[in-house]
Amino acid sequence: ICRRENYRAMLAGQITGSPSSYNISIELVDPSEDAPVLVETASLRSPAELYPTVDKLAARLRRQIGESLQQIRQNSVGLARVTTPSLEALKRYSQALDFYAADDYQRFLPLAKSAAELDPNFAMAHLYLGRAYDWQGDEIDARDEMELAKRGIANVSERERHVILAEDYDFRGLSEKAAEEYRLLTELYPDDLEGYQGLCRTAFWAGQPENAILAARKAIQLNPRSARNHVC
Repeated sequence: ICRRENYRAMLAGQITGSPSSYNISIELVDPSEDAPVLVETASLRSPAELYPTVDKLAARLRRQIGESLQQIRQNSVGLARVTTPSLEALKRYSQALDFYAADDYQRFLPLAKSAAELDPNFAMAHLYLGRAYDWQGDEIDARDEMELAKRGIANVSERERHVILAEDYDFRGLSEKAAEEYRLLTELYPDDLEGYQGLCRTAFWAGQPENAILAARKAIQLNPRSARNHVC
């Protein structure tokens, strides 16, 4: 996977359960060695403890990688805040994304809708619903979902904020503003494939062919096997 996607490392994890507790383990795998270089574990007594436990594990892993305690404190947002406080909504959203990636909107839509119903402030669920409706030509429902995604923008990660704003501008035909959001996204996250794909598309429609070509080349560099990157 790392060779195919040009990743320098992979973060893997698993949850195992027993009658009285759950155990979470996460490891940072070096693809050149095919072995973990860092491992962190934690235990919890109920699913309700999942979010704070994952937050603590993430902080410990970041500290091991080399971030300072000050950086971790300044740049940390709780998992429940940037996803959803509802574990069931998160589960349905994750399942829905598998169908979305396979372009199976028939099975994506019910799961994504139920996730958004469980947590009406689940911004990313609304964003993907808006995308799916847009692909199907349902502009009214797409517009409604985009508005709901923007309404929950305070409860997403920095990356997702740029994606939501870019998608909203693009949906409204404001290609130049959409391209700017994708440009900012790629500056913050230089290996973000979706950011370059979005920048290529929106820069082209904004009348910026040079920027579109540069973004397409970067996307191809990140994933040369993707037909979408070559068509962009």
